[in-house]
Amino acid sequence: MTDTRFPGSYAGIKSLAFGREGQAAQPVDQASPLPVRTIGKPRPTFRSGVIGFVPVANATDIACVMPTFYGRVGLIEQITISGTATSPAVLDVLIQRSPNGGGGTSAIQPTARLDQRDRSSTLSFYTFSANRTSGGNGIDATRPVLASAKLYLGTPSVPSQPLTFRFEGAKRPTLRDLSEWLVINLNGQAIPTGTQLDMFVEWTEDALPPVQFTGDSTTSNALTLWDQFGTSGIVTAGANIANSGSNGARLIDALLNLNGIIFPLVGPNGILSRLNGMPGVLVFCYGINDMRQGATSRAELIAMIDAAIFATLNGTTAGATYTSPMGAGTAFTWPTTIPANPDCKIILWGPNSLTSDGNGSNFVTLTGRFAAMTLPQAAQTITDDLYAAYDAFAGDPRVFRVVQKQDVFGRLVQTVAGSGLMTDILHPNARGQVLSARQILPHLHDAVAATLPLHL
Repeated sequence: MTDTRFPGSYAGIKSLAFGREGQAAQPVDQASPLPVRTIGKPRPTFRSGVIGFVPVANATDIACVMPTFYGRVGLIEQITISGTATSPAVLDVLIQRSPNGGGGTSAIQPTARLDQRDRSSTLSFYTFSANRTSGGNGIDATRPVLASAKLYLGTPSVPSQPLTFRFEGAKRPTLRDLSEWLVINLNGQAIPTGTQLDMFVEWTEDALPPVQFTGDSTTSNALTLWDQFGTSGIVTAGANIANSGSNGARLIDALLNLNGIIFPLVGPNGILSRLNGMPGVLVFCYGINDMRQGATSRAELIAMIDAAIFATLNGTTAGATYTSPMGAGTAFTWPTTIPANPDCKIILWGPNSLTSDGNGSNFVTLTGRFAAMTLPQAAQTITDDLYAAYDAFAGDPRVFRVVQKQDVFGRLVQTVAGSGLMTDILHPNARGQVLSARQILPHLHDAVAATLPLHL
């Protein structure tokens, strides 16, 4: 091949793409570049589908992809639908997110691994032979549309082209939790006579470190805090982060699965079960609700935090009792058997300080330990106890890091107006949540990075 390069100039350069045995296949230059397709990293890849599926009359959700196990994160790559009817017809097809709803008659379809050496899938493809009775149709905030198009149904003798939804680029539709579904929906349309559909789904799965944030309403209801975590996409792309806060809950509720807590620490399908022995991160921020009624001491809170650390790393056995060697030496009888999570990185995130006013709904009651105190005195006592209880674990080798929100909010109680970071005596406002997110993110990045070598 003649060398067309000239000294001091790149004019005239032409490269060749080579096929088999070194044969030039295609000239490559600015006028004729190679076709480029975005290809993600080689994750375990799976496919599932159904042939000859007959939708019910006025069908809504006809199929879904959903996680069936707390494990990897699922990314939807492609959905292909084709079909025939007695006479040519057109159907609107919607691809939507959906919370897991009720009713319907579902059937799981077999899943194929593209590489038999890949691990088994943690997502599954289901078809519905009866409409779901709740949460199975419509477009709203809980069921946004990810894609839609018209499906042209040919006849068995003259079939039409398949309809393909291909998700490419930096981020695919992502499923992280058992409550998240991706559905194929026909929007309640009348189904033409003789309709039969072939449906095919491809997805990949990623082993992202699980991150569980656990705590009370300052975790569960902190909408601005969670928005900050997702602003750059770095945290959500690098970890399977979950808001497992329980509004109004105490740490004792989380430990012993009491009072109908939404996300118990030790309980069936609780937070430690969701970590499921995988190398992950637990960000822990409990204690305000235990202390604000004057019934829990600093020593008792220390014992509860110690029990939470023990349960996380060592697991629990239903009916067994653990007596904390710290604080008040409290004994805890476990309600559930939970596997150990010895590789979990625990971040103790000490709760924010309280304010001296803004005591709507009697958040802090002047009873028990606070019976002889004013509201500002009780608020300062709680603030001091929270800081000291978390600080007791600052040198604990079981803990990855101790971070104190009071380094953001201050350790001396102020009025709500004087603080500028609170909505009432207990809860940070939007600005307080933004500053809290900025505080925890560097520590969260470090903890996630420390788990990465353990993920295959």
